[in-house]
Amino acid sequence: MHWINQQYEVQRQLTEAIKKETENLGAVSDAESRKAVSAIKTETAMLQKSADKNISSLNDIIVRDREKTFAEIVKYKKEREAEANKLLFANPAYLDLMMSKNLAPESKVYFSGRESLLGALLKEIMDA
Repeated sequence: MHWINQQYEVQRQLTEAIKKETENLGAVSDAESRKAVSAIKTETAMLQKSADKNISSLNDIIVRDREKTFAEIVKYKKEREAEANKLLFANPAYLDLMMSKNLAPESKVYFSGRESLLGALLKEIMDA
């Protein structure tokens, strides 16, 4: 009977050792799983940050190009307007017409006939 008790005790100790080993393997396995999950989450977060940075960079380029295009359009319009003004102001008849248009509402004109200086100027403007 003593021998049976001894065999029983040896078997119980082996069973306990196996249980502890199994628990240790389970804990190690769980830790490795958590580590792998953590690494995947970290990598995912890094990829997301990288994607956000790339999107932000692309948006900056788009905005910069849009503003550059708008500035070029404004510049082109101003240059064309300057060329048109240059051609207009080179024409003396246009200058006389504009001067008369701007002076007319603010001044009283005493018309003394077509033979006067002012009358001749008005006749020339009206006939043009």
